[in-house]
Amino acid sequence: MKNNYEKKEKFSIYINLPFIVISLIIIALIAFLTIVIQKVFNTQQQLFHLYILPLFFGLIFEYYRIIQKWNVVLGTALASFMLSFTAFFPFKNQSQYLLESHIEVWPFYLLGSFLLIAVCIGEVKKPLTEGITLIQSLAVIYWFFDFGLVQNDSIFSKILIGLGSIFCILSFLNAFTYLILSDFNRLLLSAWSSTIMLIFAIDNIIRVYRNESIENISILSQQAYVIVQYFVLGISSIHIVTNFIGLVAFIPLPLKERFFNSQYFYDLKNLHIERYSERQVSILKSFICLILLSCIFYLNYQFHFLPRNFITWISFIIIPMILSIVRNIRKQNRKR
Repeated sequence: MKNNYEKKEKFSIYINLPFIVISLIIIALIAFLTIVIQKVFNTQQQLFHLYILPLFFGLIFEYYRIIQKWNVVLGTALASFMLSFTAFFPFKNQSQYLLESHIEVWPFYLLGSFLLIAVCIGEVKKPLTEGITLIQSLAVIYWFFDFGLVQNDSIFSKILIGLGSIFCILSFLNAFTYLILSDFNRLLLSAWSSTIMLIFAIDNIIRVYRNESIENISILSQQAYVIVQYFVLGISSIHIVTNFIGLVAFIPLPLKERFFNSQYFYDLKNLHIERYSERQVSILKSFICLILLSCIFYLNYQFHFLPRNFITWISFIIIPMILSIVRNIRKQNRKR
């Protein structure tokens, strides 16, 4: 009798209402996904574009690089996949339901859901350092020349260069000296970082989407080049959201009783000052960064090997990796 009771108890653990509901939802989603896949392959209309794949892989790559937790990355991907099926709900004022139009927007719902969940989790707040703002400031100087602002005599160009130069000098002073990182300096550097990263990201989107569709390119090398650009765009997408949120924090909201009061400045401190690390970068690393980036940007400016948006984001990825290798080598030498 005891064995029968234990079997019934174990059976009841697996057969319960939540388990049944979740199982039915998963089966329904799989069945619906099968219909969608069949629709994509059986229609002459191009419903799915290949650039979505490198775009999504770039987003996952950057998300993992920031949080270093595969379980969180996979959980976010699964949750965003489930949430993305809202793309198949009828659109507002849609007189006739067309599955094809919903399939076309579905990948963007998936990317948007991933970004939304990642931001809500709150683990994408990778600490800013003096080294990061130095890299960004050097990229801004390169953009001043490549974009033609330095050669332009308009007042607007002079104002942009003047404002940018002030923040660049501030980042250089902090990177090449051991000045104390006060709260005010950290607030300025964090706001500067959010502004330029958002500009870089938006410019990257515009320039990448000007490329011809991957499916229409016949040369393999050109296909690979465009794929890499979309991969880098996926990396930059997560910075668009985080830095946009950082800039929105500066906008006072009277309806929420945050109009330049103590709560307003408290929120700014939490969002910007606390995300900027007080740990100072060694002057040696700053010099290495300066030399490497100056050479890369100067050669690209002279010979135009790559578009400025592409070389900029590649530098944001490669330079920190090189500095990390240098740091590991120095640690090994100290142990010896």
